[in-house]
Amino acid sequence: MGPIDPSNYTYLIVFNTTGDGNEPYALGYNSNYTDWSYAFQVGGNTGYVSQPGFIQYYQDPSTGSVARPYYIQYTPNQLTFDTTLAGGLTTSGFEIRFDRCMFDLPPPAYSGPATPAPSPRPVGSTCPPFTFGATGRLTNTWMINLFTIDRTNTVVDSLGQGPSDTSFKLTPLNTTATINDFQYIKPVTNAGPSSSSAQIYAVEIFNTPGMSSSATPTPSLSPSPVPSASASPAATTPPG
Repeated sequence: MGPIDPSNYTYLIVFNTTGDGNEPYALGYNSNYTDWSYAFQVGGNTGYVSQPGFIQYYQDPSTGSVARPYYIQYTPNQLTFDTTLAGGLTTSGFEIRFDRCMFDLPPPAYSGPATPAPSPRPVGSTCPPFTFGATGRLTNTWMINLFTIDRTNTVVDSLGQGPSDTSFKLTPLNTTATINDFQYIKPVTNAGPSSSSAQIYAVEIFNTPGMSSSATPTPSLSPSPVPSASASPAATTPPG
């Protein structure tokens, strides 16, 4: 696989944090973001090259639909982004290390008065437990998938066998477990895109429970434009 190409592709790391065990699939990108809770975005026309975008997806229980993705502002000490990989599954790709408390957000407001931003978490607190876990959107078990999206807004690859694969299921991430580190290398098939920069090769997920948090990120009070492309070739994404 080749180096990432954020000018022509968007790379998404998508999380389903509801604990229902459903894998987030590429199908959700064009069908109400089913099983999508949060995502990190690298590349695309929105300019997330030196620092990833952080996106919240929320299914409104009153309508059963998801509003346009909300881009969340976060502080630099909550996330580190590195495109120089050493000692991992591959030398091409990127690594994101983030504070799990970034996901501890209230539901966004879609109409009426703006919902006040949540009070910042005290520095030194840990996640889990999550303040907004009672909403049912944020549990201790997360499902994860990776997608690449081209400039036509078409998903061209995933951790499964191509973008339309709905049989793939990655090992669930238990955020309360002791330190865990698992790797998944995608089987080689003919289902991938022709461009090596669009191909997803592998993922490594490293979780360290009990790490202290910084302040809670601030949700945007209005939805941002949908990204024009998204996913990750060989991404290393260790929550915690």
